[in-house]
This record gives sequence, C-alpha cells and structure tokens, in this order.
Amino acid sequence: MNKVLLATSIVACLTYGYEIGVGVGYDKITKSNLLDKKTNFNIRIGKELPKNHILRLELERSNGSGIDLSRTLLNIEHYFTHNQLQPYAFLGAGYQKSKDEYKSSMLADLGIGAKYHINPKWDIFGEIRALRDFANNDNHFGAMVGLDYKFGDAKDSDNDGVLDSVDQCPNTPAGVEVDENGCALISQAQDKDSDNDGVLDSVDQCPKTPSGVKVDNNGCALPINLDVHFATNSAKLTPQAQAKVAKFADFLKQHTDIKVVIEGYTDNRGSKDYNIKLSQRRAQSVYDELIKDGICMNRLSYKGYGPANPIAPNDTKEGRAANRRVVAKIVE
Repeated sequence: MNKVLLATSIVACLTYGYEIGVGVGYDKITKSNLLDKKTNFNIRIGKELPKNHILRLELERSNGSGIDLSRTLLNIEHYFTHNQLQPYAFLGAGYQKSKDEYKSSMLADLGIGAKYHINPKWDIFGEIRALRDFANNDNHFGAMVGLDYKFGDAKDSDNDGVLDSVDQCPNTPAGVEVDENGCALISQAQDKDSDNDGVLDSVDQCPKTPSGVKVDNNGCALPINLDVHFATNSAKLTPQAQAKVAKFADFLKQHTDIKVVIEGYTDNRGSKDYNIKLSQRRAQSVYDELIKDGICMNRLSYKGYGPANPIAPNDTKEGRAANRRVVAKIVE
C-alpha cells in the first residue's frame, strides 16, 4: 500500500503544468531539386518550466510534392506575457527521417508565434518557423496553426492569468492588471504593499507581516500546524502523530505553492552524534509519512538538529518530552 501511495504522489507531481496540442501547417522548401512544398501534421506535448518557459516535444509528418518526411523535434519555448494574447519564441533541434534520394538528417529550427487563451484549459496557437536540414543543405520556411489543451494541476489561485508556479505575487487582488511575473503594474496599482508580502494594503488584514513570512489572500501569516513528539530513543510515529501529519498534509494540499523543511530534535541525553542521527531519523519519518499522504517530494526537505534549540528545560521529564519533537517551517 505504501508503494502505491508513493507512486500516486510521484505521478501527481509529474503531471503538473502539461499541455498537449495538434496543428497543421505548410512549408516551402528552398534549394532542393527533390522537394518543393509540404503540408505538415504536428502533435506536441509541452511541460511548463520556470521563468516563462515550456519544453515541448513534437512529432510531425510532412506530405506533399516529392518524398514524405517524418520529424521529431525538441524545442524550448519562451513566452513574453501572460495576457489573453500571449506571444512567444522558440528554438530547438531534432531529426528528420526520409527515404530514397533525400537523406535523413539532423535539424535545427527557430520561430515565433502567439497563443490566444480561449479559457484556462484551451488555447489557439499560430506560428511561423525556419527549419534547417543539414544533410540535404535545405531550408524549410513555413507556418502552422493549431489547438492546445492544458492538463495537470496547473493553478492560478488569484485569477490574474499567471500560473502559481511562476507567479511572484500570488495574492494579487481581483481586477488589478499584472506583469508577466504576476505582480501589479505600477500604473495600475492604486495602493501600496507596505510589508512586501504580495497583498496590497487596501485588502491586507495583517499589514505588518515580517519579511519572508508566507501569507494567505488576506495578507496574514499561514500557520504551520505540525508538532509531533516521540518516545525516548525512538523515531517511530505513534497513531496520534500520524493523525497530526495527515492533518498537516491536508494543509499543504490546500496551499500548493508552499515548500517546507521538516526539522527533527532530541532532548540532551546521550552523545551529540547519536542525537543528530536520531533527530534525522525522526525528521525522515515525518517526511516519508507526508509523501505517503500525497505530498510531492519536491515540496519537502528534512534535517536533524539533535539537542539544539530546546523549547523547554531538559532537567525535567516533561521538558525532555517537549524537546523530543519534529516541527515544520516554510522555506518558500
């Protein structure tokens, strides 16, 4: 069962921010005495990357005058805005398979295009490109139109047109026009963000949030509701501790942009080296339990600190029990 849960968690992480598309295009081939014009049928799948990029794999079949061609292309697409009309440029390489006199060849391509967002899931795209065929010393110039569908858990929590994975101001108030990073344009901002938490003062219910603290849509700090305790010399989670971890996992599922570090601690009995290793095992047990509960590994890290940072005196039984703990802190 644990392996199934882990596999489900990994698949959920991998299906974040994908798109699949189909297109039809037309190419004009220069220099060749074997080929002239081609109609292209294109299937593509793209994966959203940081900093306004998409990695896309394309499979293409070209039919027309002369010999039919099959292509596999890998392109990096950079988009320039997050508006309803989204221009982009792309650059990549690939391989073209052909028959008879026309040689199979490595390819390089580049182009520009634009997407029109019909709704959060569907886009219409159009692009023009130049493709270089090295083995046959040919150039292919063409255009393509098509349709994209987005799938996976790509979210836009503040509905500003910028996905959470790239939104640097994820709590923009409704109606405020934003730049490509999801932050309010200076010309549109009718307010200030005095504590730099991404929530404008007019809607910030906690206007003096300390720097670096993660906040909700009201500008108030998100609670980190995890405090797990252990028996002496043990890193095993009790049923009560498992329930706390499950509740914390629910919290993380509600706030998908948060990343946390799991910190393990011990009381001061025993050697420092032993306690460091014990606290590491305690932190890992919570880390493993969160993954079983469906949290992506790339949102979690863990570390053991041994007897450091006690929250109670170690000279009483109660104090030592309080110090044998695992807590969580937001790191991003």
